[in-house]
Amino acid sequence: MLFDPGPKESRADLFGRDEELGRISNFLSSSSRLLVIYGIRRIGKTSVLKVALNESRIPYCYIDAKALEGDLSVRRLYGLVSRCLSEVAVRFRLEDVIRRIARSLHGVHVLGSGVDLSIIY
Repeated sequence: MLFDPGPKESRADLFGRDEELGRISNFLSSSSRLLVIYGIRRIGKTSVLKVALNESRIPYCYIDAKALEGDLSVRRLYGLVSRCLSEVAVRFRLEDVIRRIARSLHGVHVLGSGVDLSIIY
């Protein structure tokens, strides 16, 4: 939808961002481990990322850290992660998601507090 101020999730809603989408797509298909998207506010960084992830069909969990403003607690973060993983389970087969997460998850650390997880499958 044009002129919607929120982040886009479909390529049809983006304009002139094919080069950036291509770069992110190449990154997602490589073995690289760090992606940095930077730029001034409100130029579409989140939109480009969400469209690239949706097109890749890779299960992902997107958490907007702005949701933690005013309540930066481990409990609040775990709630956001839980909600996000529930949404992923609906979009993708839960069993496949758990296996992919288990292969790459080493732990979650927030402000010095941490939880180490191990999943047996």
